[in-house]
Amino acid sequence: MVRIRAFASLLLFVIATGCTAATEAPAACLTTARDDNGTVAASFRSTVGAIRRLPAVSNNPQLADYAEDEKATVCYIDGQIPKGPPPPPSGTIPPSFDRAVLIVVGTEAYFISAGYQENMPIQAP
Repeated sequence: MVRIRAFASLLLFVIATGCTAATEAPAACLTTARDDNGTVAASFRSTVGAIRRLPAVSNNPQLADYAEDEKATVCYIDGQIPKGPPPPPSGTIPPSFDRAVLIVVGTEAYFISAGYQENMPIQAP
């Protein structure tokens, strides 16, 4: 019974926030997730204006030329996102990031930022 309630709560949250299933995420998000051996943790269809207000996206110049009301999707990708540049031969490899934010506007996809899940929560626009 507890599992059914937990599932029902999660389902209501997903419906209320407009989060799309990974299979409904734009192809660019699915491809990026696959390339990072990860998954699309969440994707939200919205507008460029609403997405610009997200902390992970704010002040990103890649979206500057788009109108506020232009349709867009923000995708949160969880996987092993490598840091760059690679460390010197005598250095140690820092831990990979585990979350990335990608924005899709029309046919264009923009890698916005990468970080760690504990510092980059999934937020709906």
